[in-house]
Formats: sequence, structure tokens, C-alpha cells
Amino acid sequence: MKRKLLSVIALVLMLGFAAQAQTVLAGWSFNDTANFVRDKKGAMVYYADTGIVENYNGTFIAAMDTAPWSSVTFNPIEYKNDAVKYSGWNNGANAKYVSIKFVTAEATDLTLAYKISSGGSNSPAPANWKVQIEEGDNWTDLETVTLTNNNYQTRKISLPASFNNSTDNIVIRWIMTSNDAVGGGVVDANGVLKMDSVMVAGNNPVAAPDADIAAEVSVYPNPATDMVYVDGADAETVSVYNMSGLVAKQAIVENKAAVIEVSDLAAGIYFVQAGDNVTKLIVE
Repeated sequence: MKRKLLSVIALVLMLGFAAQAQTVLAGWSFNDTANFVRDKKGAMVYYADTGIVENYNGTFIAAMDTAPWSSVTFNPIEYKNDAVKYSGWNNGANAKYVSIKFVTAEATDLTLAYKISSGGSNSPAPANWKVQIEEGDNWTDLETVTLTNNNYQTRKISLPASFNNSTDNIVIRWIMTSNDAVGGGVVDANGVLKMDSVMVAGNNPVAAPDADIAAEVSVYPNPATDMVYVDGADAETVSVYNMSGLVAKQAIVENKAAVIEVSDLAAGIYFVQAGDNVTKLIVE
């Protein structure tokens, strides 16, 4: 098996293997303080730090209400990259939320991935959330999220097909749906919501790979620094191999999807194997 994988690695390098992977359209990894600014209305926003060029200097994540209220600080402790922390959630049921705005440049098969958690036992966040996408004057529910502790939940959802091939701004929000705090009681002004690795991805027709060498498995973001998402995996597990052919990471596949954390891997070239499919992965 190792000899076979080494042969695959050699072939991949020789051919300049390019697997079809979803393009990261907009991403927020919170590792650059220069992207953290106040907008013209005085709200604190963080501009996208990865993605397509159309999403730089205009695409943001921010905490909002009917008026600017957000209290935002960096959390340089969690994971390899920074996370963003929002407080001030008291009395915010069905009113206070975190939102992102972005464009997709006519991409299709859109997905949203993110990590979310409470700030801890001394500063519990609101426990109940809805993720919604703006459609005209209405908000459409994408999923509900219940926070139960201060461990990160890594989540991924598909966006409605009606947003395929869009040229308009798209807005998604995480809105608190009750004043209940994680662990019980009522959330107060010191309650902290933490978010990290927010990524919107899709199949971008402008950057579509050569169909002759396109793979059925999608691995993104690529390059990666934190979390890697695998779609279309027809296998029970997904393995990440280093250049020596040794297993560096493994993840269980559920519904043909897997999530792999690579923040503790050394920067370099790796290979993600799902069944017979092998995808080159660059870790930064």
C-alpha cells in the first residue's frame, strides 16, 4: 500500500496534478489585525482575508443590531489562527446577530463552513442560534445551532441552489433566538460568542480546472492553514499522507464528507486520499 501511494505521489508531482476542488470565494481566518476596522457607520467589521479578488475590501463579517453595538476583541489563543469574539448579547433574542456579506462571481454548488463556540463558563454565549440567508426582504433558515459548552463546533452546510450563478451581494447571518445562556440562566453583556474559519466556497466557472484531470472529490480550502473540508469521498475514512507516504492525519467520512484539522501539521505538500482518489494539499 505504501509503495502504491508513493507511486501515486510521484505521478502527481510529475504531472502537476490539479484536482477539481471548490474555490474559496470568501474566507475569514482572523489572522490579520489590519483587516479589523470600523466602517462608515461606526460598526466594527473584519474584511475577508482570503477568497476571490471580488471579495477583498468590501466583504466583511460583523456583529449587528438595529444600531451598532458590537464589542469585539481578538482571541490569539484558540487554534493556530486567531478567532473573533463578540460580546454584548444581553436582551438580544431575535435581534442581535453576526453577519457576513460576499459575492460568488456566478459560482455554483455553494457551501458555508465555520467554527462556533461559547466563550466559557465565566462568559457563556447565547445557547440558541439560527443561520439564515437573505432572500429579498426575507430571511430563509439554513440551520439551527445549539451551543452546549465552550468547545468549537465545526459545521458545514450547503446553500440553496437559487443562489447559484448569482452576481448580487449575498448576506448570511447567525441570529440568537433566545436569551438563554450556555449552561443555563440568562445571557448577560459579558457573554462571549467565538467564531473562526468562516469559509464560503463553490465551483467557480472562471477558475474551473481541466475536465480531463478533474477529480470527483473536492478538498478545500487549498492551500490550507486550519481546517480542510472533503466532499464526495466514497470511502469510510480519509487519510492525509506526507511526502514520505506516511499517514499524518485521518478522519471518518459521514455522508461522503469529512473535516480534517491541519493546524498542527508542518507547512508543506501533503496528499489527501479518499478511496482511489488522491488530491494534492498544500499546508501553509
